[in-house]
Amino acid sequence: TDAIRLLGYLFMGADPPSPPFPAPGTDPTLDDLRCPSPSPHLDDRAPTGDYAPYYRTGSLHHPRYLHEAVRLRNGLVLVAGGTDEKAFTALDSAEVFDPEAGTWSATGSMLAPRSAHTAVLLRDGRVLVVSGWRLDAEVYDPPARTWASAGSLQSRRRGFTATPLADGRV
Repeated sequence: TDAIRLLGYLFMGADPPSPPFPAPGTDPTLDDLRCPSPSPHLDDRAPTGDYAPYYRTGSLHHPRYLHEAVRLRNGLVLVAGGTDEKAFTALDSAEVFDPEAGTWSATGSMLAPRSAHTAVLLRDGRVLVVSGWRLDAEVYDPPARTWASAGSLQSRRRGFTATPLADGRV
């Protein structure tokens, strides 16, 4: 099925719309998708007005939840890991969304399946993905579309955040 682009909420910090949602297979109206105006810290390409820019896009290759999404420096969005909607198993797959084209493309798979993990964009443009019921971390390199090990943790974590600090540490 088509995915409705809700990425506007990811970047605007707004709460998603309340049910009822538009019926599957129907085109939503602006009233169905009412959203507050974007935050003032967004760049000049950000939408303005009372409605976020919602439109149908291509579908993910692997439907998922409990995943992470990170906006890359080039404007693409990395979606990694999560839980399969049918088997309830953690995924190692990752996909990249191109907001300009409205398309998804597969990228290199993570080194390990992860769910309820966190991801953060690093100063050098790579993405650190940490834990998700695991004791390890890995880094995604967008130009190479590859993953590499990033070491171990002292304890397992799930459902947490990571913040890049000014000195480069997370």
